[in-house]
Amino acid sequence: MVTAEKTNSDPQRIYGAIKARLIAHEYKPGEHLMAEVIAEELDVSEAPVRDILTRLCGEGLVEMTDREGFYVRPISETEIRELYEFNLLLLQYSLGLNGNMRIPPEKFPNQLRAIKGTEPPPPPCVSSIVRITDDLFAHIAGQSGNSQIVRSIWNINDRLHHVRMRECEV
Repeated sequence: MVTAEKTNSDPQRIYGAIKARLIAHEYKPGEHLMAEVIAEELDVSEAPVRDILTRLCGEGLVEMTDREGFYVRPISETEIRELYEFNLLLLQYSLGLNGNMRIPPEKFPNQLRAIKGTEPPPPPCVSSIVRITDDLFAHIAGQSGNSQIVRSIWNINDRLHHVRMRECEV
């Protein structure tokens, strides 16, 4: 029996829940992602879960094989290096477009204002450091005025999130 909640499920909520689990490594690299299991966990129907897993393939967080379904995309040392290099190029490009850029503190994301001392500092934990890094890079990319660069930086941030968490712990 399909409940009203399952037929009226919000795709953005489902997308956010699945993506958050992927980024937090609740699903391990190489793990088989079964749409029916995820749908049951989220109390939604399978169709939007399959659509979202396909969308996440495009973002590089999930892989799909023709007969086997969806898997968490593993990340290799080479890919990590390449993502960091691409991230650097995009940020340099963003800064190059605004070489004399001086951003007033009130334009900084909240986490960056805390660093500048205009707000109380965030709790000193690894997730805060990674979140601040993500926000800083996205903010710099935003200065380019190029939405493709901003999307690329966010995709890189998502792909490197777990790596950055481990780096901070080390």
